[in-house]
Amino acid sequence: KLDEEKIELIVASQNTLISAIEAKDRYTRGHTDRVAQYCTLMGKSLEKQLRLYPNGLSDLKWAAQLHDVGKIGISDTILLKNTKVSTLPLKL
Repeated sequence: KLDEEKIELIVASQNTLISAIEAKDRYTRGHTDRVAQYCTLMGKSLEKQLRLYPNGLSDLKWAAQLHDVGKIGISDTILLKNTKVSTLPLKL
């Protein structure tokens, strides 16, 4: 039962992070789900070649869903900028 509770907590935390990612950048809404679907499809088609462990596809999907988690810590000034970000220092 304790393991089930831990899994539920992890899933809830992951879903919260995904919601935060989607809320941070509305332009890419749905991107997280699409990347997870593509990675899962690729993982299934390459499962034998990749020699995935038993939970490998599930972990691949989780990793895909969280691939943009770094967006949460990026200033909206930079993240939502319409032009390229230069290499010059920015005042935040």
